[in-house]
Amino acid sequence: MTCNEEEPADEVQIVLRPAARIVDKVKGQRGLEGRYWLVLLNRSGEEIRKSSHHYSWDEAVNLGKLFRGKDVSKALEWWTKKFP
Repeated sequence: MTCNEEEPADEVQIVLRPAARIVDKVKGQRGLEGRYWLVLLNRSGEEIRKSSHHYSWDEAVNLGKLFRGKDVSKALEWWTKKFP
């Protein structure tokens, strides 16, 4: 029996992080409902970029598609072009 440890591919991870926040604990009111930050992580799961603007779900998904299949260096190049 042998053990083979495989590393994940060197592709950037794309996370849509909810921007919603509880603004009133008593009433349970939430702000930024339905808004998302676009976040890029390296293959170790460390955050390398986070958008400075929040987006609707559809906008965030479409932006995330720009980074699909890219390694970290290519993703950072695209990030600089899209979010100067």
